[in-house]
Amino acid sequence: MPPSDPDYARIQALYAKARELKAKEDAAAAIKKEASRPPTAAEKRDAICAADFRRQWRWTSLFFAWLFLVNAAGIYFFTKGFLLTRLVLEEHSACGEPPRGYTQDPARPGCWHPRSFEKAVVVIVDALRYDFTVPVNGTEQEPALACHNALPFLYETAVKEPHNAFLLPFIADPPTTTLQRLKGLTTGTLPTFIDAGSNFAGTAIEEDNLLAQLKQAGKRIAHLGDDTWTALFPGYFEEGVSRAYDSFNVWDLHTVDNGVVEHALPLLKPKAVGAAVGKEDWDVLIAHFLGVDHAGHRYGPDHPAMTAKLAQMDDVLRDMVAALDDDTLLVVMGDHGMDAKGDHGGESDDEVQAALWMYSRRGIFGRTAPETLLPPPSAKDARAVNQIDLVPTLALLLGLPIPFNNLGRPIEEAFAGRKGNDWANLAGVSAMAAAGVERYQEAYFKARGIEEGNAGTRALWGGAQTALEQSVGGEKGKYKKAYELLTAYQRETLDICRGLWARFDVTSMVQGLAILAASLVVLLLFARNAGTDSPVMSPELEQAELQLEKNGVDVPVNADADGMDSEPDDFTTSVVKGAFIGILAGASLGVTASSMSPEPSTVNDTILGATACSLLAALISALGSPLPYRAPYPTTPWSFLALLLPALPAIGFGANSFTIWEDQILLFLLSTLGLIFLFASLSLPSPERTLGITQAILFTALTWLASLSKLCREEQMPFCRSTYYASATSSTSAPWQLALPYLTTLLLPSVLKSYVLPSRNYRGPAPLFLNTLRAGLLACALFWTLDAADDAAWFPSLPVGLLKTARVAIAQVVLGIGFVAGPVAYAYSSPDRCPRCGGLAHDRHGAGIRECAGELVPAPPVLSAASAPPAAEADGRLCAGAVRVADPRVGGTSRCAEAARVAGFVGGAGADGGVLLLQDWAPGYAG
Repeated sequence: MPPSDPDYARIQALYAKARELKAKEDAAAAIKKEASRPPTAAEKRDAICAADFRRQWRWTSLFFAWLFLVNAAGIYFFTKGFLLTRLVLEEHSACGEPPRGYTQDPARPGCWHPRSFEKAVVVIVDALRYDFTVPVNGTEQEPALACHNALPFLYETAVKEPHNAFLLPFIADPPTTTLQRLKGLTTGTLPTFIDAGSNFAGTAIEEDNLLAQLKQAGKRIAHLGDDTWTALFPGYFEEGVSRAYDSFNVWDLHTVDNGVVEHALPLLKPKAVGAAVGKEDWDVLIAHFLGVDHAGHRYGPDHPAMTAKLAQMDDVLRDMVAALDDDTLLVVMGDHGMDAKGDHGGESDDEVQAALWMYSRRGIFGRTAPETLLPPPSAKDARAVNQIDLVPTLALLLGLPIPFNNLGRPIEEAFAGRKGNDWANLAGVSAMAAAGVERYQEAYFKARGIEEGNAGTRALWGGAQTALEQSVGGEKGKYKKAYELLTAYQRETLDICRGLWARFDVTSMVQGLAILAASLVVLLLFARNAGTDSPVMSPELEQAELQLEKNGVDVPVNADADGMDSEPDDFTTSVVKGAFIGILAGASLGVTASSMSPEPSTVNDTILGATACSLLAALISALGSPLPYRAPYPTTPWSFLALLLPALPAIGFGANSFTIWEDQILLFLLSTLGLIFLFASLSLPSPERTLGITQAILFTALTWLASLSKLCREEQMPFCRSTYYASATSSTSAPWQLALPYLTTLLLPSVLKSYVLPSRNYRGPAPLFLNTLRAGLLACALFWTLDAADDAAWFPSLPVGLLKTARVAIAQVVLGIGFVAGPVAYAYSSPDRCPRCGGLAHDRHGAGIRECAGELVPAPPVLSAASAPPAAEADGRLCAGAVRVADPRVGGTSRCAEAARVAGFVGGAGADGGVLLLQDWAPGYAG
């Protein structure tokens, strides 16, 4: 123990400080010495490669950024022509500005037509298909489904009380998404994929619509149910009365519907003492039920859950009718239908055939013919009405102006009178709606700068006007003729508008496809030519040079490679420079052309000019590159096959029949490919022949196994049977499919491991990755098992929502593993270690050559003088039994002579006197 003397402690501190200062000085001297040391050949090569990589990274990044912009422009022009677009007009109808002369009767108030009702209840049963509401008598060949005969109230009321109610097919215009259907149901116009207007910030409807007219008239609107309404009509609904519910949780069949029922029935009754709300708090009540739609999406229409939802709707509607008063109109409708799987994209008839039911306690409805007394037995009946017809019908019944954009016509049963012969009223309301359509068409065609209508519609409109003038104060027959002419005019006009908004802009589509095709050509040229002048660092050459340096031999770096940082004008740089020059020239050309055009479109013309000129300049630069041009077309049978097989299905989409039977065509092509693999494997030497035959047979067998699970298109019936779902009318998976995830869990990681092991890549994080993959696949399999158990109620005694909670937890765990734990574990996993010295092993140039403690390991397979082929047959890689190293940077000349001068290397004389055996490269790895 040192003495506790103050001087000793001071000396000890000074010594420690001196040691620390000396260590810093030594470190600085070492750094200075290292900085002054001339770089070795290997360090020079590394610096050259790093500089070349930075250069290539910069230009390649610019190339792909430019290619991204070009593809974005191509997609923009194609979708501009493909996605149907309608111009939104800002005009609104006004009560004092009817489209034709109208004299208001003070005794019967109302805009454009005497008001029939003070209040209205509009009930939307989402996805209420028409055949859900009419009796269906099943047969042995086509039995009734679970969705049939579960909602009899609408049909029974229309039959027993024809003056109080009527039931009709309600045909939707695709697209049949709920949002697009609500636009059509409130504006009276046809939906398109894009409504071009001034509202680019959100989904709110700003064009004229029923709710806007109600607000203009001072009416109070209450809303219950689907929250899509609040997005489309923000600020329209009464606070404290309205209740919006999330509409996107399709697995929840009851929350929205139960909430609507809970709040709707009290609103239909007079406000009781102490009650918060009553029928005095609203003028129009909108109730949007979602359970039927969600049951269709989750289970399909042929499921007990659908029966239960329709039965609930039947009970709710009975209660609503019982609570109505004489001045309230009840409208029940579906916004769209559904197919056999519960989907509603608008492709099939079932998806557009909804139901419409209107009820009035006063009994004001009528039929114009005795044969129309009963509701149509199917939705294909001629009495089916368009959904847009509801807009003028509701507007006139409530004494409102018809929205400016309306294309519908009043529903006949609502204005024909109890006896069904009030032709004067029918002609009057039809004339008012037709005049509005004529006004809208005139404004729309003027705004778009296109020709107004055609001779046929003008003749019908003129004839209807003449008939109206002649029928004033005349016989009912003249009014009937005028009504028929007006009906024909509106049908013809609607067909014209459908054609107008369903007409593709072929020019824009061709422009987009041409841009995409040209960008593909540039990409193919890039793939064939990019990087051809990069410094090629041969692993064998690198290994030999390192060994030479260890033995004291100075290996100069090739002078040709020293200049790689001077950024030569290679393929990529030529293409990028040409492309950006083309952008500037093309943009200027586009602006100039737009200014000279009678219908300028500066943005589109600028984008088109810049894109086209940049592509042209890029192609010219690519073809004019000084590097040797390598054509992108196939040169071998396998490359030709690789091009042909993807091209055939792509070309097939041009024919309808090939599109319909795409699954069978793809199965045929893949089976043919497997057969080609099989025959090609027969010519391989063993054991490659056995492996090739096995994999070809396995590929074909798995292809056919995958084809056993199919989902048939409607056009394939009756020659196709769906096996993906439990039945042809179900949207739940077949029970046998639950075994597939477990089979995948068992086999897929093992298959991946069998491919990784031979390549010596099953090290580091690879085992952890495969084991984690297996755990994730098992969790996915468990998720779908719990999903099936929840759908089929396998465990009815479990608490409600427990299986759903478990599924969500499993999904979150898998998501965390895939996006958080996996990348983090990989990033922090230990690097690959040298098997001989334990140091870090760095794969510098691929090919399995790793630098480890100054040596490159493992070496390629050993070639001895006895087993080596003659030099003439070894592509210049052998020197009479020894390795001949070709340096591509010096024109491929041999370096065997230089290597032979290294002490300790032995072997036979090479073609140029050099010797270099592979076992001398990596001692310990020979043999």
